[in-house]
Amino acid sequence: MTTRSRIAVFFLASLPALGYLPSIHASDLIPPKLATEAQVNESAARAQAFKAYPGNIQGMALERAAGGSGLRYTFEMEKAGEHRVVAVDAKTGSILENAPRADEHGSNG
Repeated sequence: MTTRSRIAVFFLASLPALGYLPSIHASDLIPPKLATEAQVNESAARAQAFKAYPGNIQGMALERAAGGSGLRYTFEMEKAGEHRVVAVDAKTGSILENAPRADEHGSNG
């Protein structure tokens, strides 16, 4: 996921906390075409992400990206001030990534 995509996901996930779009749900941000291609639903992907890193979900996206089947759910997770990216293959449910968020270490991704 590019830095720009991560910022967009984080921004959209932050809007309800800022008082905007109070009825927005993560599933509203999933492109319908990609959702029909996913063999793992959002709930199952969330469960896998929590197994990999039991933290709070700060943002989520379903996107095409290199690795695995090429379709993944990417979760921005946070626990005790540590931010991580957990990616779950949307066709197999396997964990593709579980790493500190790039900007945590001064990188621009």
